[in-house]
Amino acid sequence: MRGENSHPIYYEVRFTDSGIREYIANIDAEKFKAGWEYASKYTGTALASLKGEAYGSKVENSIKEMQKHLSEKVASGRTINQDAGFAAEIWHTDTFNLMAELDGSEFRLLDA
Repeated sequence: MRGENSHPIYYEVRFTDSGIREYIANIDAEKFKAGWEYASKYTGTALASLKGEAYGSKVENSIKEMQKHLSEKVASGRTINQDAGFAAEIWHTDTFNLMAELDGSEFRLLDA
């Protein structure tokens, strides 16, 4: 039903047994079901999208952090033998942290 200004007419619900029964009797079950199904699908899709975006951002940040650490150590002017040891430490620490992010773990290794 629509009123004068094309706005839906809302029922005034009286919180009595008969008022509640009347309100329930006027619910269009098919429209209610269709609305519920649409809302649940949309909400599920939206939540999955947001969770996926957050997960992807965390993984991307872990990779960028690893690249940054490796670049800082390699550009130090030390010999290859010295840098190889530092690079190995960084690699092990940051790959552990990346895998922890991928697995959803709260545990991280700290850089030395």
